[in-house]
Amino acid sequence: MLNRLGMKRLHGVQYYCGKEVTDDHLYIFLEPAPELNLTEWAKNKPSRQEITSLLLSVAEILKNIQTVGEPAIIHRAINPENIRIDENGQPMLINFELCQLETVATLPINARRTFAQQYQAPEVNEPGQTLTYAADIYSLGLIAFQMLAGNLPFEDSSKELIAKGRRPVFWNRLCKELDIDKSNAQFLQRLLHSVAKHRPGINEVIEVFKSWAN
Repeated sequence: MLNRLGMKRLHGVQYYCGKEVTDDHLYIFLEPAPELNLTEWAKNKPSRQEITSLLLSVAEILKNIQTVGEPAIIHRAINPENIRIDENGQPMLINFELCQLETVATLPINARRTFAQQYQAPEVNEPGQTLTYAADIYSLGLIAFQMLAGNLPFEDSSKELIAKGRRPVFWNRLCKELDIDKSNAQFLQRLLHSVAKHRPGINEVIEVFKSWAN
């Protein structure tokens, strides 16, 4: 899977360096990742401009992964722990061992426990569901909200979004928490939609993130 990603062609992605088989054991060598993850980075109280710039860089990394080729590849584990920040303040996406092809159904229940479940799209936990890029878009949306607002848009689980999201006032409140205009309410609703096909594509996400930086 790591070879299929063509990692050395992508900026901001942990490099696949090589592999070796010894005594029936397969060893895969990866470029060492920076120790600083997104959660720890945020504790240094970066400015809003620094946050939006980093979010844009992460979105660009996802866009590059999406354009590697066919069949489509979904990372499946976009979360603060898997986004590392290097000495130049640039993000690196790591831990591709959980990614899958778009044509493959979701992992069995016991394997899903390896995910940071707070950032999972709803369909990830539906047995037999075929995932699309939209699963990573959802996770990116939650990360953006947490970085800009300081918290997730729910207390316990994403199921709250399904229940509360029926009311426009809920999305208007989220806009206020993010300090963005209420005209973004519909975009937020689509970004964190419980149904994958209603979520925006990565190009639209990048354009909106740019507007938040201004």
